[in-house]
Amino acid sequence: MTPNEHREAKELFGKVLDLEPQSCAAILDEACAGRPHLRHEVDSLLVAYQRAGTFIDGPLVAHGLSPDGVRTTAETMMGRTLGPYRIDSIIGEGGMGVVYHALDRKLNRPVAIKFLSDELANPSARRRFQREAQVASSLNHPHILTVHDAGEFEGRQYLVTEFVDGGTLIDWTHAEPRTWRQTVELLVDVADGLAAAHQAGILHRDIKPANILIAKSGYAKLADFGLAKPNEGSTPDATHARAEVPTRAGAVVGSVGYMSPEQALGRALDARSDIFAFGVVLYECLAGRPPFPGASDLDVLHAVVYRQAEALPADVPLSLRMVVEKALEKDPSDRFQSMRDMVVDLRCVVRQSAEAPASSAAMHRWNRARHLLAAVAALVVFAAASALFVSRFRQPAGPPPPLVHAAHQLR
Repeated sequence: MTPNEHREAKELFGKVLDLEPQSCAAILDEACAGRPHLRHEVDSLLVAYQRAGTFIDGPLVAHGLSPDGVRTTAETMMGRTLGPYRIDSIIGEGGMGVVYHALDRKLNRPVAIKFLSDELANPSARRRFQREAQVASSLNHPHILTVHDAGEFEGRQYLVTEFVDGGTLIDWTHAEPRTWRQTVELLVDVADGLAAAHQAGILHRDIKPANILIAKSGYAKLADFGLAKPNEGSTPDATHARAEVPTRAGAVVGSVGYMSPEQALGRALDARSDIFAFGVVLYECLAGRPPFPGASDLDVLHAVVYRQAEALPADVPLSLRMVVEKALEKDPSDRFQSMRDMVVDLRCVVRQSAEAPASSAAMHRWNRARHLLAAVAALVVFAAASALFVSRFRQPAGPPPPLVHAAHQLR
């Protein structure tokens, strides 16, 4: 979304915040007609607000004011410094906050600084933000976004991470047509990072394209561990890593459309829930459409729990289709039991596709040689048959005349 669209979403959010659900839906249907991204952003703000509780009066939230009445906008941060970091520009805005491009003047490197949104500056959101810093910084993997620093500036929490210059997975898929092989080669590295998180006893719980960052060099990074849950007091294992019990019984956390069935139902989660979400992302990249579409968030959640995804396009290899279908099984016991198993199968698909062209070329060369040998053999058989035919039907020459008779004729 553009900054203008984000501001419009905030205004709509404030307008419908205190309305009854039916009135809220009617206003949003009219204001967001033909603009699904705007509707999704307002819905995200409403969901985040409902989860967080009423921590700021509606008018303050609606007008983008901090509790002391001072207007705070993303633009006011331009050119400001936070210790060694100088803020240069806005990278993006979303329901949870604003992300800036900044320069680490001490080490002369670009970084990204994520500020917690004013609308979510309540204790619950602050704990989530702190948890993201702690969880992400505890993971050391080349395909997990590195956290450099965390702190607070003028009452707002911020997180400093490495800067990824290529945008999100959404940008990558829209930049140009991608083959299934390109998609799998990119995402298998993200899957490996997720497997490492599971092995450390951490569930992500919010796997989606917006949380996968792609460098211009084609290097992928898994980001945003704000909903992640550490698995304390148990043996780290991808199969047995379990999320903490939600604060409210039956609370639903995550992003609609990328939730597992058990996540959508507010049940206890383990690593297989992340596997389902990763399967949704992989399906969407391969098919160019979500596996569980719906006219509303409620329709999507119903589809996630009860409907089967349509078959992937025919140009996707059968072996890859089987991997995706297994990841999207409704029953967790029917899915991959660990992310590491899925990584192994995905790499096997890529390896087999690389071997297939070589095998085809060798078979083509063998077929050519076989045809050549068959042609030579046919020529040999034809020559032998021709010689036999000539020798059999040629008329024999008569015997030479006796010398005496010949001499008589000369007289």
